[in-house]
Amino acid sequence: MTTPEEARQLALATLSLVAGRAPEALSILDPLLAAGPAWHPALLLRAEALLELARPMEALQAIARALAEEGLRQAQVLLLRARALAEVAARLGQPLDLRPELAPAVAACPELRELAERLAARSGR
Repeated sequence: MTTPEEARQLALATLSLVAGRAPEALSILDPLLAAGPAWHPALLLRAEALLELARPMEALQAIARALAEEGLRQAQVLLLRARALAEVAARLGQPLDLRPELAPAVAACPELRELAERLAARSGR
C-alpha cells in the first residue's frame, strides 16, 4: 500500500523528470525504492530517468525488477524494455529486430500497435 508521503515523492520525481531534471528524479526515487518493496510506478519512472541519462543497461535492470513484480501493465513494461534494448543496439551500432520483443505488448494492448511499429522502425528493422 502506498503512503501519502510515497505518493508525494513519486509526484515530485515525475515533475522533475518532466522538467528535464533526470538526476533529481533519481535522487528522489532511489531512497524511495531502497526503503521498501519494489513499487511499479517508481521502478518505471526510474527506468525512464535512466534512459534520459543514457544509462540503458541500468534501465534494463529496473525494468527487470518491475517485470518480476505483480500488478503492472505488462504492455507498458515491454514497450519500455524494447526502447531500452533499442538504445543499447544504437550505442553498439547494430540494427535490432524488435518485432518479437514488441509482439507481446501489442497482443496485450492492440492500441499500442502504431507506437510499437515506430519503435521497431527506429531500431533499424
